[in-house]
Amino acid sequence: MTRNDDESWYTIESDELSQCFSCGHQSYEHAEHDDLIADKETGEHDVFCPKCKSDLYFIAEEDERDWIDE
Repeated sequence: MTRNDDESWYTIESDELSQCFSCGHQSYEHAEHDDLIADKETGEHDVFCPKCKSDLYFIAEEDERDWIDE
């Protein structure tokens, strides 16, 4: 886990390849923010693109994978 420029953002490694529908970024990482919690009971954070911080960041389907798996 690494911190981004804003001290409230964290970059987390993942086993799943994800893709941002906002900027097109693909990676095995996602960003989380200290103040953006999806489930306050479990502490589960919302997931964002580590590059542009968009919430349009989803696990890539097999046909959406491009340069990372080549």
